[in-house]
Amino acid sequence: MHLARQSFNLALFAAAVSTFMSLVGAGFLLTEKANDGAVTAAEGMAEACAMRSAC
Repeated sequence: MHLARQSFNLALFAAAVSTFMSLVGAGFLLTEKANDGAVTAAEGMAEACAMRSAC
């Protein structure tokens, strides 16, 4: 039971980080403060970090 709750919390955290990074990235793209590659790379790194939960 504890492992299931921990897995759910990790997945929820990863989804929240991904959503936040997507919104921030969209804001940067709309205001032309970052290029497509930088936003994509930042999202990928944040998602990988959230999934590992050991950054």
